[in-house]
Order: sequence, then structure tokens, then C-alpha cells
Amino acid sequence: MNKLNWEAISNGDRNQTINKIKEMLLTSNGSLLNFTMFSDLAINFTVEIEEYYIMKLHNKLSRVLSVSDFDSEDFDSNSDSGWKVYLHISFSKGKGVLKHKIPSVPG
Repeated sequence: MNKLNWEAISNGDRNQTINKIKEMLLTSNGSLLNFTMFSDLAINFTVEIEEYYIMKLHNKLSRVLSVSDFDSEDFDSNSDSGWKVYLHISFSKGKGVLKHKIPSVPG
């Protein structure tokens, strides 16, 4: 299986950005294999995708993130070979402290 490493920066809200990326993966036939969160500063995604969807995914990600470039000429738009994309996203508005508010439950 071939591999790609992409780095990206988000200037938007972390939760909204993550939801947009989930939607992009679904509409680009990508499968999320793994993710690792680093507080509210960054997140890593491991995505499995067929070669002919790579450019489509990169174009979609570029609409909401500042994504590292790659040479699309190296890809066969007719190939269905599997690729793993390692996507690292840094959040510019992160503070290093991720807190989830848990509502109080009566009882």
C-alpha cells in the first residue's frame, strides 16, 4: 500500500473543522482508520482511499484548510490501488487545554 503525508493548518473552529473533514471523507470514498488528538492543538487522521479519489479529497480539504501541496501528476486517475493518507492538522486557535463540559444530571 502506498503512503502520503499531508500537513494542514486550520484557522477555524476545531469542532466545525473536524465535522467538515468527516463529511469530506464520506463524499470522497475515504475510510477513517485511526485518529489521534493532541489536546485542542492538533489531530492526526489515518485515511485509506483509492488512488483516483486522492485529488478530489485534497481539493476538498484545501477549501477549509491550508494543506501541503503534492504533485497530482504522480497519480493515476484511473487506478483503484489503495493508499494511506496520514493527515496532520494543527489548529491555530488551540490553547493546549481541551475541556469537555459534562452537564450535571439530577438525581
